[in-house]
Amino acid sequence: IFLAIGIKCAFPLLHSWLVDGYPEATPTGTVFLASFTTKTAVYALARGFTGTEELIWIGALMTMFPIFYAVIENDLRRVLGYSMINQIGFMVAGIGLGEGMGVNGAVAHAFNDVIFKGLL
Repeated sequence: IFLAIGIKCAFPLLHSWLVDGYPEATPTGTVFLASFTTKTAVYALARGFTGTEELIWIGALMTMFPIFYAVIENDLRRVLGYSMINQIGFMVAGIGLGEGMGVNGAVAHAFNDVIFKGLL
């Protein structure tokens, strides 16, 4: 189950579907992908794996490595995909902390991310 959620959250080395999916989707499909698909996986992580130390490290990797790819990318939708992985990394790290503030921050950031990624 953890691996399936990791694919949906775009964990490192499992993220290629997200970056390749945004440029191929229609604008409406991109809004749906950005708003709902990955956020359901973040919700599943929050329900099932809160406080798992590995999530802290996975989230830290997710916040760092996509930025380098986004800087050299020319396609704006692929940049949006890398930005999505970066933002999900913050949520995953917050869930990995397992304390109230971390989980609440991750959920608040997920809600905020639904709004502003949909507007982009």
